[in-house]
Amino acid sequence: MNIILSPSLSIETYGLGISVFQTFQALLKNGNSIKVITSDPKFRKNAKNSQENVLFAKSFLPYPFTYSNKIYDYLIQNKASLIDLQGLWTPFSWILTNYYLEKKIPYIITPHGMLDSYGVSNMGIKKKLAYYMFEEKCLKNAKAFRVTSSRELNNLRAFGIKQPIAVIPHGIDSLKPFKKKIIEKKISKV
Repeated sequence: MNIILSPSLSIETYGLGISVFQTFQALLKNGNSIKVITSDPKFRKNAKNSQENVLFAKSFLPYPFTYSNKIYDYLIQNKASLIDLQGLWTPFSWILTNYYLEKKIPYIITPHGMLDSYGVSNMGIKKKLAYYMFEEKCLKNAKAFRVTSSRELNNLRAFGIKQPIAVIPHGIDSLKPFKKKIIEKKISKV
């Protein structure tokens, strides 16, 4: 069983939510044994999107500071053989690091541009605190990284990432959900 950890699965969070959800759907369609653990309340409200392979862990903090003890419980119950952490700078990194240190289940990180040189050079106090509290350890213990472009690969290397990095473009039409909304807005204005 492989598990994707993602604080978001809804289109309201744009890139991260769309990418994770469409990747998850494609993996399921190809017969992969996979589950997603999320605490995205917007996804939860859209019950038509929900399915048995999505485990919802209600957070007592708002996105992106989503935290729930249930995330750790889900990891234990589902006996993951590989975990893919989608995104950084959330308590998901902290939970995963603690899980890895206890259970030694390997994980990869898909940062979604969250280690971009501009973003890193302009880190606010919240990201600096997160980095020293848990993100540094999370990054160091990852077995590999998956990025979507050579630019992102270069940013990770500049940040000091030494582990293997696979460049795998999304391969999804991330604009598809938005095209319909844009067309509907134009029609309603006429």
